[in-house]
Amino acid sequence: MSVYNLTDSPGTVIDVAVYGKGAMLTQGTRTIQPHQGGALVPSVVPQPERGVGFLELNMSPGMVFSADVQRVTQRCEVGAPNCITLVSGQVGIPIYHALFPAGSIAVSGAVELGQFGLSRIGYSTEVDRRRRMNVTLFNAANAAATFVVRTFPHHFSTIPLAEQTVVVDPKDVLQINSFAVPTESSIPTQTFNGGNQIWVTITADQPFLSYVSTIFSAVEPGDLPFQVYPSYLQN
Repeated sequence: MSVYNLTDSPGTVIDVAVYGKGAMLTQGTRTIQPHQGGALVPSVVPQPERGVGFLELNMSPGMVFSADVQRVTQRCEVGAPNCITLVSGQVGIPIYHALFPAGSIAVSGAVELGQFGLSRIGYSTEVDRRRRMNVTLFNAANAAATFVVRTFPHHFSTIPLAEQTVVVDPKDVLQINSFAVPTESSIPTQTFNGGNQIWVTITADQPFLSYVSTIFSAVEPGDLPFQVYPSYLQN
């Protein structure tokens, strides 16, 4: 996480709460000097038990905030302690300014699933770059929430591909791992670049937040083995 203070006065970033079973905050307020930037190391210790969570922050007016996940590797010399850190790139993490109202429908996508059915002549199975899709849900209410997650083809169809209903505890975060997605190309999912894409809709009977992520094998130099898709309400 990073922040830049565009104002002429010191600004503050306050950790308000962290959501996700087992997670706790260890730091309160951080000060950013005028016209300066800084890195914000997450003050969450321990981490959420399930590995995913939502962090609530409060900032002074005029602050610019960003958050991302990076792929960082180390290349070390054989038999020597010398190592070089390589940053392949970064993907933005969703930032929300308000909760989604109960009963609203949030959409993530179009989510890329990869190439299917490539010829095995000259291509390994890894080149398919098939994605495992995860859906992360945050129930912001003080009562349990029922979420309904659906997937739809990229175009030419209004028929859902899959649907799953889950209950999330109050003020808790749950990730649906390996949500069922197509594994063969079809006209409704295939896009102009040869990949296959779907839309993900999420609704809940309590105020909520959500996002979708995919993980896959990186087979080309500089590949990022993950993608993140924020959820949006209608304009």
